[in-house]
Amino acid sequence: MPSPAKYWCLLLVGLCMSAFAYAQKQGQQRIDSLQRKLPLLTNDSDKVIALSHISFAYFPIDPRQGIAYGEKCLQLARRIGFGKGEALAYNALGANYWAKRNFLKAQDYYLKALKINTRLKDKAQMARNIHNIADIYLRFDPNKALGYYQKAVAIAREINDQEKILGYQANISSAYQIQGNYSEALNYLQKSVDLAKKLHRQRDVAAYESLMGIIEMETGHYNRALQLATDALSIFRQIAATNPAKDDIPRTLLNIAKIYGRKNDSKNALLYNQEAFRLFDQLPGNMGKDYAAECQNNIGQIYLNLVSVKIKPDTKYVQDTVLKSQLRHSEVAFRKSISISLLAKQWDALTIAQHGLVKVQKLLGQPYAALATYEDYSDFKDSVYNAEMNKSIALHQMDFEYNQEKDSLNTLNKLQASKIQFLDQQRVLDHLKVKQQWLYFFLTLIIFCLIAFYFLYRYRLAQVRLNNDLHNEKMNKQLQEAEYKKNMNQNTLATLISQMNPHFIFNALNTIQSYIYSDNKKLAGEYLGKFSDLTRKILDNSNKATISLAEELALLNLYLDIEKTRFGEELNIVLRVSPAIDPENFYIPPMLIQPFVENAIKHGLMHSNNTKQLLIEINVPNQIEDTLEIIIDDNGIGREQSKWLNSKRNGHRSFANDANKKRIDIINLHLEAQKIALEIIDKKAGDGSPLGTKVVLLIPNSLD
Repeated sequence: MPSPAKYWCLLLVGLCMSAFAYAQKQGQQRIDSLQRKLPLLTNDSDKVIALSHISFAYFPIDPRQGIAYGEKCLQLARRIGFGKGEALAYNALGANYWAKRNFLKAQDYYLKALKINTRLKDKAQMARNIHNIADIYLRFDPNKALGYYQKAVAIAREINDQEKILGYQANISSAYQIQGNYSEALNYLQKSVDLAKKLHRQRDVAAYESLMGIIEMETGHYNRALQLATDALSIFRQIAATNPAKDDIPRTLLNIAKIYGRKNDSKNALLYNQEAFRLFDQLPGNMGKDYAAECQNNIGQIYLNLVSVKIKPDTKYVQDTVLKSQLRHSEVAFRKSISISLLAKQWDALTIAQHGLVKVQKLLGQPYAALATYEDYSDFKDSVYNAEMNKSIALHQMDFEYNQEKDSLNTLNKLQASKIQFLDQQRVLDHLKVKQQWLYFFLTLIIFCLIAFYFLYRYRLAQVRLNNDLHNEKMNKQLQEAEYKKNMNQNTLATLISQMNPHFIFNALNTIQSYIYSDNKKLAGEYLGKFSDLTRKILDNSNKATISLAEELALLNLYLDIEKTRFGEELNIVLRVSPAIDPENFYIPPMLIQPFVENAIKHGLMHSNNTKQLLIEINVPNQIEDTLEIIIDDNGIGREQSKWLNSKRNGHRSFANDANKKRIDIINLHLEAQKIALEIIDKKAGDGSPLGTKVVLLIPNSLD
């Protein structure tokens, strides 16, 4: 069962997500409005944005519909090359999978959105994506969640987005609360309250003060906690008269019920839980199902506690009529919670309800019903319960089985006593003859059972060995296939490198030949010396899987010197390396940058009549650690015009680009985490005329 601190911190995340969904013009009304406008839109980019808003608006109402609209949005954004639209689609899909409790898939989509927004330098969306990732980590790793929340707040402050700062500070409080640092949790909530008052956000003021009451409850200050929660309820009811939200009031009622429960005020705890359940049960979709299940669990536990304090610890069955009536109320509540939890896929609430129901059934004298409760939901226990819950269920089941075994043993002893008495009577009547017949019968039965057990054991042992042999054979076959594929990919990669190096040497020798024909011996000699150094480095690197960035830059500088010697002042080359990069400690595949530079010069700049500009920039992209970004930007004639010119030259094509793309694809097959990313951008003016080509490479520092 989750700790109280962790439960209420997850409630804070739920409040923030609910408030955000309410801000999207109240859910279904927002969806209806967007669906009416969608057929009227003529611009594909506007359609992408509308589809993303519809998908996001669906997540608190119907995540399945939200996912369907998110997939449509993503397909259209990819088809038109709308990067911002792809990021919006990924974010909406993440929200809908979050609502379906598929947190791993939600995190995957949020990370994809963050990568695109980082490339686009959209800081507002970056903060949003980082915050969403932190919400997921909060369930599993509060320390990591705290780090992500702090990053999100830093970005929000950088762009002065007060509303984001408001929500993110409250979530930082939740992370501190899980860690047990209640003073810091209260400090950040107070910051959120102050900012909400400054922004005139009364609903947020009430929500955060209610959560401060929960922290006060956790620290034992029940009167202060109750005052904060009742004040928040009063504010929510005032706001509801003109600007209603669907779940502010029932959430606060549930908070008050928890506080009364901690104070052992069962009467008020029951009343507030019942009222909270009534309001949660009226909410559409799955918005309130998890909290409705929690209310029923609380009601069931309260009735169970009322009985527990009035009976002895070793009581097996309750006989008192009043106590039985209270147990019946508890049973009804736990069964309602189980029904709701199954519908909303709330496994934690389901587990709590199962435990409570088993205790109630045992006290009602229904041991077989208690056992049936375990058996009905054993599949859920095996697949979704965490280790702590498994241990708790196992202990309860061991206790139950022990009691059952004890009862069975008592019954068996009684039967044996009756049988002994019967045998004694028979012995008196039939003397030794009847006694011997019974003895032979039992001996024969025991021998038969022992023989049957022996053969059954041998048969089962043979089955286990056979299954193990089949499994081992299958695993060995899979390992052999994996090793074969790995060797094939390595051979293919080596073949591509061997094809690419002679291609580059051939192009360079053509350049030297042109100088010799023009009788420029000095320039030809210098060029030949540089070319020999370049050739040696190429040959040295041919058999290496990776080389340092410093070695690659040395090879690239030699090549650029050769090309600058050829073009003279016509070619302006700028090579910039970020001071944050240590070239000696960053490894990349050999000859990865040079083919793209060669392609930019030979196919882009060579045919340009303008001043030939080539920029090579190497830096570390924002928000992506241990990654190298290489930008090769030219102002040549562009890829389309270059293809047209090549088509006039008997089908000539760029071998360097094709080979490098194949190399990257093969290298990526062996990378388990971040892979090498390649993006080629055709730069165009407003009238559609080409402005050159831009190549962007993202290389992870995990290749060495």
